[in-house]
Amino acid sequence: NVGERKGLDDPRGIGMLFLEIVRVLRVNQPRAFILENVSNLVYIDDGKTLEIILAELRGVGYEVSWRLLNSRLVVPQQRSRVYIVGVRRDVLNGSGDGSGDGSGDDGGGSIGGGFDYPWPELPCLDTQVSDVLEGVEVDRDPRYTLTPHQFDKLLATQDYKQDPTQRLVRLDGGARTLISHYRSGFALRSEFVWRHPSDSSNGTFPVAGGEMPRFFTARECARLQGFPESHILGEVGEAGGKGNGNRLYYQLGNAVCPVVVAAIANSLLAVIGLLGEPPGGVNKGVLADNGSDSVNASAVEGGSIGRGGGGGATRAVVETADPHMLDQGPNPRRNLSAPAIRLLLHAMPDPSSAHYALTGRSSLFDQCASFLRCEEGAPGGSTGCGDCFTAADAETVGRLLATGQPRALADGLHSLGRVALMEPPGWAAILLEANLLPLMVQCLSLASTTVLPSSASDSALHGRVWSARSAVGTMVTGVTAEARRLAVNALVEMANKSTEVMAALRDDPLAVSALKAFGEGAAGTLAGGAAEIVAEGDDSRGYEGDRLQKRALVLLGQFDGSTPPATKRTRKH
Repeated sequence: NVGERKGLDDPRGIGMLFLEIVRVLRVNQPRAFILENVSNLVYIDDGKTLEIILAELRGVGYEVSWRLLNSRLVVPQQRSRVYIVGVRRDVLNGSGDGSGDGSGDDGGGSIGGGFDYPWPELPCLDTQVSDVLEGVEVDRDPRYTLTPHQFDKLLATQDYKQDPTQRLVRLDGGARTLISHYRSGFALRSEFVWRHPSDSSNGTFPVAGGEMPRFFTARECARLQGFPESHILGEVGEAGGKGNGNRLYYQLGNAVCPVVVAAIANSLLAVIGLLGEPPGGVNKGVLADNGSDSVNASAVEGGSIGRGGGGGATRAVVETADPHMLDQGPNPRRNLSAPAIRLLLHAMPDPSSAHYALTGRSSLFDQCASFLRCEEGAPGGSTGCGDCFTAADAETVGRLLATGQPRALADGLHSLGRVALMEPPGWAAILLEANLLPLMVQCLSLASTTVLPSSASDSALHGRVWSARSAVGTMVTGVTAEARRLAVNALVEMANKSTEVMAALRDDPLAVSALKAFGEGAAGTLAGGAAEIVAEGDDSRGYEGDRLQKRALVLLGQFDGSTPPATKRTRKH
């Protein structure tokens, strides 16, 4: 871990730990390795820390590549992490005899110079926190509910005073990043589960003397991380106690997401020749496991996979009775994710259709199968963003944006925003060649989505889906608003970094129209004066509207040269 943006200079000796990794690689010379760290590593000291790390790894004989990947793709938890893969240079060159010499050319370049590693494509699945929750009986379990003293500490925090619902997890969305001090440092930023708005006098958030919110159980934390149901967990003491219970949460909060790591590891095995077939050659029935770790797919579809007794849960693994039911698809990067997808199905208590149908979604099993077969309407896929932006990456992002699925749009636009920020070699030409700008422009025209939840008394849901925020009437999902925000950010950043992108946007009437509509605040979100600013291309009036909408107006002014470009932010990489 790089600590709190201190990087290799962290006084706790974290930099020395990295040097120990380098020493082990130099001495033992494994064919390949995977490293993982927090996403801030990319930004510490304006990227210089990551440059040093990559240079050290190259210096001991490895070609390296890195990506930012968010576990939210596959599990209902926001967890953006940097993954670094390294392959010994002689293995890549086809001359590896099992022992490298730990020396040679350092591979040169900065963190934009990684080799063309076949990062696996992970599905952008429709998962929710409600998918991982245990039964309502744990809501009153003293091991997890906040004590009166803990609730008083929560009430005293500034963010709870401003908006109590921000500390209650969205049961129909994703959780915040699990951290090591989720239990011990709960008052600062931990999220809590609260499924009983009817027990509150205001129906919106917990109050003293009412039904208390609770922590995630250890099993729920394991599911949020993607651990299989068979993973044995320790015991947890009461919420007010100390000891091994907090240690268990500490370990879960510090863990990597097994699903993401499994996908990366499988692609790495393919690169170094340890898979039975080369990348993309996954056998038919890619979710099948003919060994003892399997159950029949009909059991999955029938909803019989779930928690069992004896230390946690029954292993939920998928085998296809029909060998063609889960055939490999035409996309090699998706096929490389097949073992990870099987692991994901292990990690969910009910991947069948029954639970998902209650919330109007396809079952997790069906989503995964459709993704691998590349069917129409299947979940989009993502390879993250990192040190290079290839034509294959652009094609993957294009498929994400073309799905029109809210979460897929957000992931694709976020990746493009990172591309503009990091400026990997040749990014602008690849972006234009893949014709991604029109897809980004379309996102500016998305309308805000309002959801009218069904009656909160719907007994079939057992209170599992309703968060405090959805129990009070209409609820703006915010997903399309997020897509519009990300699209404007990415377009402005790209135009400021590339004259080719600027020219392409300027010459596209649809792009100009969409930017103008966004800048004017079509939904009435801007005060008067925006249209006048657009007409004059003048940002000098000190307009106090939304920052992103203002950026759109400034960009329009740059099209005709009446507004100077924004200060160009650059990074060495």
